[in-house]
Amino acid sequence: MTKKKSSGGQYIVYTPEELAQARDTDMIEFLGRHNGYSFVREGSDYRCKEHNSLCIRSDRKRWYWNSQQLGGNNVLDWLQTVERFDFKTACSIVISKGSYDSRNYNPAPKTVSN
Repeated sequence: MTKKKSSGGQYIVYTPEELAQARDTDMIEFLGRHNGYSFVREGSDYRCKEHNSLCIRSDRKRWYWNSQQLGGNNVLDWLQTVERFDFKTACSIVISKGSYDSRNYNPAPKTVSN
């Protein structure tokens, strides 16, 4: 993360590695800490106990919410689509642990494809 100045003030530039790490965040852990949601394994997916049509795929990154007709590939998609944050704020929540949340989020476990 680099802070730069422009005529409009300061802005933050995230490295490709930081963005990749944000996109690799474990959705189950994130939603547990961020929203208080809990998940149960159901087949190859994880189903949310609080919203039974919200599912996290087995890679623990991709998600879909059937009742809302929403889905995405990572936590940044969730923050932008469901919580309506802009990309910059979504990155700040996950990468810099901005004023919204100061906890660290772990990457989703690596899956082995057969």
